[in-house]
Amino acid sequence: GMAMLELSPIGRSVKSAVIKNTLHLASDFIIPRLSDETIIKLSDKLNNFEAPAGKIFFDHIFIGLKRKLPHLSKNVKTKMLDNFISNFLLLSGERRKAFIEKNGFYPPLFYVISPTMHCNLKCYGCYSANYTRKDVLSFDKINEIIDEGKKFGIFFYTFSGGEPFLRKDLLSLFERNSDCYFQVYTNGSLIDGKMAEKLSGLGNVFPAISVEGFEDETDERRGNGHFKKIVSAMNNLKDNGVLFGFSATATRHNNDVIVSDEFIDFYIKQGCFLGWYFNYIPIGREPDPNLMPTPEQRNYRRKRVAELRETKPIV
Repeated sequence: GMAMLELSPIGRSVKSAVIKNTLHLASDFIIPRLSDETIIKLSDKLNNFEAPAGKIFFDHIFIGLKRKLPHLSKNVKTKMLDNFISNFLLLSGERRKAFIEKNGFYPPLFYVISPTMHCNLKCYGCYSANYTRKDVLSFDKINEIIDEGKKFGIFFYTFSGGEPFLRKDLLSLFERNSDCYFQVYTNGSLIDGKMAEKLSGLGNVFPAISVEGFEDETDERRGNGHFKKIVSAMNNLKDNGVLFGFSATATRHNNDVIVSDEFIDFYIKQGCFLGWYFNYIPIGREPDPNLMPTPEQRNYRRKRVAELRETKPIV
């Protein structure tokens, strides 16, 4: 109901402060003691989900966060609560409502921005290979897009690529938009100890690191020695209390591997909070329809993802 009140700017900032302070207190003293069932009930009260998939996803996000809170750095925890939960999920309703009234349709929930098409790898099937290397959004243009998005209630941004971490001004973008939350798809090769430390300090960045399976599958597509870089990146992030996950492209060859208990258990052990699955689509560099998972394989993966959600400590 609060989101529907017409508030003055002062009223809005008071409401924001109350919600954020309450969340911080709850995260320290109450949330760790709540049962998963209670968290699901609270999640349902906070969000008016239009799609069942959204409900399932956010229920699991909140349960996963309860597990992860003790392992996060102070800034990562703060930005997860302030930017992702408060600004994105709880406080954007008023701006979204104003947008709908003005335009007659919903604004997007989030934007996907490719800050560069440059990459330090050459993977088959990568769509960014189709773009010219001149396709780079300027620092000012990206900020302009984000500033406009915030007016519509958009506080969540996915950075794709190319390899976003090749941009020298990437961390400045995150710092300048410190009220937003960023998910970054990355090959992980540039996340050394120093970078992980910086991300821990910023707190508003969630890296999703691309994997193909284990060492054989990953190095076959991404180059010899790349799997070791991924494991090292994940260790660096875990050691610095950063929230992160994996991203896997399902092909006809690795479809079963990437939903196996062995695979999931391995990436849970590396510290992953979340896993994304994408179907291989024959576009980009060396497109090959024979790499597409079969309908039977896709259905098997769908069933396995539902099982894994219920049985493994990962979103």
